[in-house]
Amino acid sequence: MANKARVSATTRMRLIKGSRNLVHTAFMTSVKRAIASGELRADTDPNDFVRALVGVFHTTALPGWEQSARRLVDILIAGSRPTS
Repeated sequence: MANKARVSATTRMRLIKGSRNLVHTAFMTSVKRAIASGELRADTDPNDFVRALVGVFHTTALPGWEQSARRLVDILIAGSRPTS
């Protein structure tokens, strides 16, 4: 029984690691395209978005997190748009 649990936990961790890399790569590619097309400021660092969104995800345990998360994402995107 303990061996099955250990195998199951190992399989889940591999899935999470693989999924994380796929999501991260897709996200970084999307942000880089937005920068290249002029939709986001040229000085935008895609890793800043990742860090900010990780912070948003940490708020999901709090009451009213949905509205707070939407506001934070709006602020992040608005501040990343070109000014001209």
